Amino acid sequence: MADDGPQFADEMVDAGNFEDADFLMAKEIAEVIKLAQDAGIPIAVPNSARMYAENVFNSWFDDAASVARASRELPYLAERSEFIEGGRVAPDFDWAQGLNLEELSDMYEQLTEENSEFILNFPTLAAQGPLARMMDICSQITDDPLAGHYNRFLPMKLSLRVLLNMILGAETYDGEYFEDREKIHIDDFRKKALDVALYAKKWFAQMDSQAQVSVGEEITVGFPDEKPKSQERFVSQFVGSVRKKGEGSLCEMGFIRVDDDGVVEMTREGLYFAQIVNPIIDVTPQAKRGMRMSQNEQFYMMRHIQQFLVGEWNFIVEVAGLIHGGFNTPSTMDEKLREAREWGEARASLMRNGVLSRMQELGFIERVKDGRNITYHLTENGNNRLIEGNLWSGARES
Repeated sequence: MADDGPQFADEMVDAGNFEDADFLMAKEIAEVIKLAQDAGIPIAVPNSARMYAENVFNSWFDDAASVARASRELPYLAERSEFIEGGRVAPDFDWAQGLNLEELSDMYEQLTEENSEFILNFPTLAAQGPLARMMDICSQITDDPLAGHYNRFLPMKLSLRVLLNMILGAETYDGEYFEDREKIHIDDFRKKALDVALYAKKWFAQMDSQAQVSVGEEITVGFPDEKPKSQERFVSQFVGSVRKKGEGSLCEMGFIRVDDDGVVEMTREGLYFAQIVNPIIDVTPQAKRGMRMSQNEQFYMMRHIQQFLVGEWNFIVEVAGLIHGGFNTPSTMDEKLREAREWGEARASLMRNGVLSRMQELGFIERVKDGRNITYHLTENGNNRLIEGNLWSGARES
C-alpha cells in the first residue's frame, strides 16, 4: 500500500520534511469543518486553526496562479539586475522586455475582449458632476508650474509603461458583484520601475556614446545610477513618493493617483499617454534622429498640459514670451523670472532649466549652442501655439 503521508493532526504536525504536510493538514481542517456544518454538529473551531488553513490555501493558490500566468505568457517584467555585467548590459537581453507597446497592446486587447468595461478601472480627469467631486481624482494635480527637477518626459513614460505592465498582469478575483483586481502599491511600483530604469540607463549610455551627443542632450538625463541618492531622486520624481502620497511628476500631472494606503491607480489620461508609441522604448526610426518623443506624444502632452495643468501651461507661455521678446539666454531669462515671480536665484535657475527642457521635448523651442553661449529660439509650432495662441479644438480657453 502506498504511503499517503500523515493522516492525523498530530502526525501532520510532526511530519517534518513531508512536502505536502501543510496542505494535507489544511485540507483536513476544511473538510472536517464542512462535514460538521453539513451534519449540524456544533463544534468550536479555534481561530488559529482557521487562520492556518487560510494561509496555507492562499499560498497554494498563489503558486498555482504563478504557473497559470506563466502558461498565459503574460508580459512579465524580468529582473534586470541579473543581466548587468559590470558597466555594460547583456547584449542578448532586450532592455524594453515587457514594456514594448506591441507586447502590452496584445494583452490589453485580450483583457478588453474578455471584459468590455475594463476601461472603467481607469478613472478619468475629465469626469464631471457630484461623483467626480466625491472621487476627487484631480486633487493631486499641481496648480503650480511643474518642478524644475521634472526635466524629461521619457522617465515618466518609462515608469508608466512599467505600471501598465503591472496592471495588465495583476491577478483577478471574483467579487460579489464585480471582478476585483490585485491592488498595486507604491512600494512595489517604485521597486520595479527602479530596476528597469537602472538597466535602461546603462543601455542608453551606450546609445549616447555611439551617437556622440552633446552634454545636456543625452537620453540618460533623468535616469538613475548606482548611487542611493540618485535612485531615491528617480523614484521620488518620476514614480512617486512613499512618505508624501501624491507627490511626484506622475501624480502631479494627473497620470496616476496614490491614495493614503499607498495604492496606485492609473488614470485614463495616463493610460492613453502610455499607449502612444515612443521612439526610444518602441524603437522607431525617430530614435535614430535623437527624438525622445514622437509627434503624437508631443501633441497629446501639449493638450494635456493646456487642459489640466493651468500653472504649467501659463509658465510655458510666459517663457515663450520672454524668448520672443529677445530674453533668450539663461541669464536674461533668470533675471526676468526673478523679477516677475519673486524667486531667488537658485529657484529661478532650476525652474527655467526644467521648463526649457520640457518645452524642447514638446517641440516648442530649439537650443542653439555657440561655443559656451546658449540661446533658445521658438520653433514654428512654438510660435504658432504660444505666441499667436492658435490652439486646438476643445482646448481650454485662456
